[in-house]
Amino acid sequence: MVRSRLSRSTADASTETHWEFYRRWRDADDVDADGLETVTEAYEEAEFAPHGVPSETADDAVTASDEIVDPGPSPREQGDD
Repeated sequence: MVRSRLSRSTADASTETHWEFYRRWRDADDVDADGLETVTEAYEEAEFAPHGVPSETADDAVTASDEIVDPGPSPREQGDD
């Protein structure tokens, strides 16, 4: 979900690892770098750890990915009322 939302405007990013993807997007103006890092770390744990992902980690990743995909108005836009 996050990868497809951010990659729409760039060349095919499907060959990037999750950390390469994170490093490419973390400094973008319209991306929450902390949220992207949360999603990236949770993905790594889910994909490569020998144990399940704690529900709190999964919840945090879902919340972060929702905010990346649909960030809502910027603080500047909210102040224009």
